[in-house]
Amino acid sequence: MPDEPPDNPKPKEKWSELDLQDRLIVLLTAGIFLLTGVTAYIFLRQADIFQGQLAEMQSAGGQTERLIMLGQGQLTQNHRQVDKLSEQVTQFSRAAAAAEQSNKITQKNAQRALQASIDNSRLDERPWVLPTRFDLSGEPEEDKPITIRITVQNTGKTPALDQISRSIVLSWDVEPPITNFGLPPPTVVSKGMIPPGFNGLTFTTDPLKLNSGQVAAYKTGPNKIYLHARIDYRDSFTATTPHWTTICVYHQFGKPLDEFSYCQCGNDVDH
Repeated sequence: MPDEPPDNPKPKEKWSELDLQDRLIVLLTAGIFLLTGVTAYIFLRQADIFQGQLAEMQSAGGQTERLIMLGQGQLTQNHRQVDKLSEQVTQFSRAAAAAEQSNKITQKNAQRALQASIDNSRLDERPWVLPTRFDLSGEPEEDKPITIRITVQNTGKTPALDQISRSIVLSWDVEPPITNFGLPPPTVVSKGMIPPGFNGLTFTTDPLKLNSGQVAAYKTGPNKIYLHARIDYRDSFTATTPHWTTICVYHQFGKPLDEFSYCQCGNDVDH
């Protein structure tokens, strides 16, 4: 009897196919696990790299921030130095202005002192023309002219140049207003020179005639004979410096002909 074929051969083949599939699944699963691990490893490495770069960036940022803060501090210090220098320049400017003002004041004071010295020297050296004597020609009589001769002296130390004398005689019962002679007329030709210390120069007034009433008033006392005079001259220092002397005197009836009294005002010299 022939041998019988083995029982159920197909199930044996089925088991072999199942075994192969399992192996493939296992291999595929293992591959997936491996790929996942490699991927995770790569991600972790990249994360470490990024972390390091981030740390470097943070470190660089901190250093940059420190540099910025250091620069700001240096800038602030520079501003302070500039402000300090500006303040010093301002102080120097004020000191220079004060020194300049002081120099100007010193120069002005020196100029004033020099001018005062010059003025004092000129006051000491300049001519001074003053009256020393008055002489009435005679006691007034009706329709008889009278004159007064004035003697002047230069009491200064230098000559009195271009001397011009003007005068007027009046008869008043009170002190008359001072005569305003004004400046000498430019047409005056006769001019005199009085040497220093000279006491012999004289000039005579224009004549005055009194009527009977004026003579009677003069002899009874209310009226007096008044003399107003002005003497103009200059010194030898400068031609533009005029000098002058004004005179007001009066004579009473019965007094010596050379006795005159000074008025309350009208006697002065240029100062």
